Amino acid sequence: MKITSTIVFEFADQTRRLNVQKSLEPDVQGDNRERCKVNVNGSGKKMKVEMEATDETALRASTNTYLKTIALLRGEQ
Repeated sequence: MKITSTIVFEFADQTRRLNVQKSLEPDVQGDNRERCKVNVNGSGKKMKVEMEATDETALRASTNTYLKTIALLRGEQ
């Protein structure tokens, strides 16, 4: 069974979105493990984080990690 989650973030401008998206690239490329695959893409001021996990625990852990990382990159805490 696959469990999916999609989170869309809106930034003040495209430059900020690109900076955050580029900062996540190493994690996204390195994090695509068997239990949870992550894809990040964006257009304009919006960035979409899509996750597909094999179980609820993996999805929750990945979601928390990406939410905290994106909040830190955006300057929110």
